[in-house]
Amino acid sequence: MPREEFWEVIKDEKAKSFEVVRLSKDDTALIDLVCDLHAVGMEEVKCLTCPATKTQKEVEDGMRSIGYTLDHDLYSRLLLEHRRTNKRTRL
Repeated sequence: MPREEFWEVIKDEKAKSFEVVRLSKDDTALIDLVCDLHAVGMEEVKCLTCPATKTQKEVEDGMRSIGYTLDHDLYSRLLLEHRRTNKRTRL
């Protein structure tokens, strides 16, 4: 049975910021990234999914309504930090 699509959202609890990352049918990569970030001390990073029946704007508006600020670069910054951390731990 094919999985339903959903929106992947990443958020930073400390900064109260978020980014809607993409539509997906598999959140494994996002969950792995968050777990890796937790392992190096970034426990404030969380992820969640929202149904694809909502538009990206509806997801963003919902996150704003609970006090989060949209950060269009959050995901790319976290990926960069993840890469830096992995390089340091391998040396």
